[in-house]
Amino acid sequence: MKASEKTLELNVSENLLQDIRDLYPNAFLQGFTLHHEAINGLDVSISVPNVQIGLGLQFKRPTSQRNGIYKFSINNNRKHDQHVILYELVELFTLLLGRQPPFYYAFPTILDDTEVLQATPNFYARTYLVSPLDIPFHIIDGNIHHVEIDTRHNEITVHSESSKIVNFFTADKLISKYRNPRKKYKK
Repeated sequence: MKASEKTLELNVSENLLQDIRDLYPNAFLQGFTLHHEAINGLDVSISVPNVQIGLGLQFKRPTSQRNGIYKFSINNNRKHDQHVILYELVELFTLLLGRQPPFYYAFPTILDDTEVLQATPNFYARTYLVSPLDIPFHIIDGNIHHVEIDTRHNEITVHSESSKIVNFFTADKLISKYRNPRKKYKK
């Protein structure tokens, strides 16, 4: 049976929260209603009291997998405007903060219940994070678009009228950034 987006969201978020709590013991998960998700484009955030902004994630579940290539859909909400909402949210916070906020698409490469069991307990090791700003705004045109993650070659491609390879990093690298905030990491 295919893993639900909620299953992936809960397990990846729990993994991230536990590691972030090593540094920030008061960190907590904040889930959003469908109404709030439609406004801010995020499924969940990890909030830290007295920290200016937490980690925000928009989860996507794979629609298929073949030979290590996982396929996902973005901009697949009812109005096909999810990417615009996320993109503009990141741009707004970048202007307000003077730096890009940690808001990402989260793509767990876990398709079904068998892969859920294989990933347990380290779900975020199989989760790729992509900033909405790394998916060019001009290619998202009010339609559903497809993202392919090739786990064999560690490459992510967004398919639109033209295809674009985008920057990403894995969720375990995100935790490394929190553990060593002064150290620079390559994506």
